[in-house]
Amino acid sequence: LKEGVQERIYQEQQQLISLNYKYQPKTTPYSFAKIISRNMQTIQNPKDYRMPPYRSVFDAQLIRRILKLLTPERLLLFVSSPRFKDPTSPWPNLDQVEKWYGT
Repeated sequence: LKEGVQERIYQEQQQLISLNYKYQPKTTPYSFAKIISRNMQTIQNPKDYRMPPYRSVFDAQLIRRILKLLTPERLLLFVSSPRFKDPTSPWPNLDQVEKWYGT
């Protein structure tokens, strides 16, 4: 972020979210009910149940705090491919197995 957090980029993202919501393809009644019921669990205002998920206020300080948390030390990487079982792969020592599914 050479120029820092810019409100114009935030506003552009909000416009894209709004346009994607406005021109989304029609859904089945079942899918619509599923979306509404999921939103009812997280959205306080009943008028917003159908609205797209976005923040209504630009908060540069909050964005900076979140960006500071995005570090390589906090990265959680999952690698899943038969290619990594090959001893000639760049990562030959990937021998850990997930305990529930054995993958």
